[in-house]
Amino acid sequence: MYSEIRLDDIDRGTKWWELLSEAERWEWFAKVGTTRPADAWDAFKRSRRRGDFREPELQLTEDLRRGMEWWKSLSEEERAEWFARLGTHRPKDAWNAFKRSHGYVDRDNNQRRQGN
Repeated sequence: MYSEIRLDDIDRGTKWWELLSEAERWEWFAKVGTTRPADAWDAFKRSRRRGDFREPELQLTEDLRRGMEWWKSLSEEERAEWFARLGTHRPKDAWNAFKRSHGYVDRDNNQRRQGN
């Protein structure tokens, strides 16, 4: 049987995991070398204790580079529209929604559907 402290930790880990995007989850999996959310949660807690904060180290992929260029090209009003439409304040979410709206389908949404 789990202690109350352990149950609280599991609850906090579950909530943290649910707030991550799919891309962020895969970043944590890559960082810890497993596909277990519990391992990612443990790595997150260790990184906070060391003062690293929450994000794993990111590799600048072609998709991230394209997303940053797209975001920089938007006006403040356009950025606000994306945030309002999605109910988020994360440029990554807006970039992924933009790609989906333009027919991109692979994991990084860089490959377009046939016929687009």
